[in-house]
Amino acid sequence: MTEFDTHLKAAFAEIEDPADDGFAAGVSQKVSRRESRAKAVGLIRVGAFAMAGGALALAVISIAQAVGPGMVAQFGLDMTTAYGEVSKGAATAASLQAALGGMLTPILLAAAAGIGGLAATRAASE
Repeated sequence: MTEFDTHLKAAFAEIEDPADDGFAAGVSQKVSRRESRAKAVGLIRVGAFAMAGGALALAVISIAQAVGPGMVAQFGLDMTTAYGEVSKGAATAASLQAALGGMLTPILLAAAAGIGGLAATRAASE
């Protein structure tokens, strides 16, 4: 069978392939265009994600600048109240519990905001 294949290839080696007529070149050109388009779309996606990340960072910074001083002042006031209650002794345990309970709300809000941000980031990446 190998000898027959050799003779067959030799017989048809000189004949042009009429079915091709630039078909392979056309397919090659379309494939290269599609690959370059896919590369451009990938670069655009990277740029879009970078811009979205910058916008998100700017929003977080703006919110932190607006809300941060009040939260820090409230936290400092609550810490001062808690320290004052602790320094008074165990006789005022009920007011210490109230001071710690009041301080817990801003801490829980900050933790919830952080966890919500992480969940949004994970959902966006999937």
